[in-house]
Amino acid sequence: MNTTAFLHTLRRPMLVLAGAGLLGLPGALSAQTDKAKEPTYENYIDFSAGYNLQNGDRPGFQKGFQLNKEGFGGIGDLFYTRQLNDDTTLKLRGRALPGNENYLLDLGITKDEFGYLKFGYKAFRTWYDGSGQYYPPNQLLVQLYDEDLHLDRGNLWFEAGYTPADKLNFMFRYDLFTRKGKKDTLFLGDSALAVSPVTVAARGVLPAFRTLDEKRHVLKAKLSKQSEKTGWQIASTFDKAELDNSYNVRRRYNEPASSSTRNVSPDRLFTLKDGTETDLFALRGSVSTQLNEKLSVNTAVSRTTIDTTLHGSRIVGNGP
Repeated sequence: MNTTAFLHTLRRPMLVLAGAGLLGLPGALSAQTDKAKEPTYENYIDFSAGYNLQNGDRPGFQKGFQLNKEGFGGIGDLFYTRQLNDDTTLKLRGRALPGNENYLLDLGITKDEFGYLKFGYKAFRTWYDGSGQYYPPNQLLVQLYDEDLHLDRGNLWFEAGYTPADKLNFMFRYDLFTRKGKKDTLFLGDSALAVSPVTVAARGVLPAFRTLDEKRHVLKAKLSKQSEKTGWQIASTFDKAELDNSYNVRRRYNEPASSSTRNVSPDRLFTLKDGTETDLFALRGSVSTQLNEKLSVNTAVSRTTIDTTLHGSRIVGNGP
């Protein structure tokens, strides 16, 4: 191979590329300069929309991608801030996407060296697939209920704080947490059709679902003061939970009557109601003292009480 001739043939294209790069450098630098001159906006609103072109298992698609098959549209992101006066600032964050059921409202007002107020609400949806299990030996797949399941979660809050420096500080916050809807479960119903209708052998393949209706009220309060060498705080929390859930399953669906059951079909609906009520109260305090630059003393104490009530029922019935 003639190496000299090979380099000679590459020399001219390389020079052409180098020249083109040098000619394009001022344009690139100018573009970067213009980009640096572009204004930055503190307040903005972003609109979003989408639709899914999908065929097949709709619940499986929604669970896998956590998107509504029918599409969504609205405000994807919003931010607004305003200086109300020399020391007071208002900030607003928001989002509203119907279809995906994704919402956010976060409003806050802060006054320097005085305190703040916050109010907000957040909600979003989680999709689930209520399909049962597929049994390959005899291609058994049973559909009993609407498989398009979802669960909505929400959080409503209010918070106020009085936070001047070197003075008594106070904070109060209230949260309401909710969870409501239906979701799938791995505790499936049994069926002998997966093996043989004339035997007692069964497999857990029938679809089942859980219903949830949960609320939590959380109250928090705190008093504190911090000086140059000493700081202390007293805080309390009250948490009240109300859960009203159920587990729903169908057993031995569409199986023929047998002598062991006196010619009665083993088909049964099974509902387990699960209720919980909880009251929790916690009180804690702490004191911190700085003795010198290298030594400090910290003391803390806490007490928590909790009362729980469990209730429910188990219902077994014939047919739907």
